Amino acid sequence: MEFTPLPKTLTNANLVRGIIFDPTVQQWSKTGRTHVTIIITHDNQQYVVDTGFGGNLPLKPVPLNGEIVKSGNGEFRIEKANSEYGNYLLYMKLKHKDDDWKLGYAFDSTRVVENLSELNEVQKIILEHPESPFNKRPLVTKLTERGNMILTDTSFTEKIDGNVQKKEIDSTMFQRLIRDRFGMESG
Repeated sequence: MEFTPLPKTLTNANLVRGIIFDPTVQQWSKTGRTHVTIIITHDNQQYVVDTGFGGNLPLKPVPLNGEIVKSGNGEFRIEKANSEYGNYLLYMKLKHKDDDWKLGYAFDSTRVVENLSELNEVQKIILEHPESPFNKRPLVTKLTERGNMILTDTSFTEKIDGNVQKKEIDSTMFQRLIRDRFGMESG
């Protein structure tokens, strides 16, 4: 019996920076290129694997060839587009939220993060920029089987099958919710 080796697959991963688009105000983030995503290459095909896009996560690799990917969180696609913000755009149609495609972010696949100092720069902007949404108050998001939960220091929002319930909370309720619903302890 002759042994035939399986073909080798080439897989590598790179970090790239992107800029978030805010569809509610129809503009690019004033914090600039502070979104970081992962591009993997597998069998000569490139994909985005995103782990830091809050409730907008694709939950599956999204190919850079325009193919629509469906997950429990909705539908996602990436289109080639040359602009001042990058050479690709990620579009999404979130489950129980969006009827039409909306722009999520732009990124440049050719501008790979090569130095830790770039990530330190991103972190500094997120922590210090006056327009950063992440330095004003606590914010926790969790995807669920039927929607998501969002917790801030003053409100708890739960989306189930497209229905949204939001309630104002105090610090005691915040502590209880972060422990009971998110499995975390706050400091």
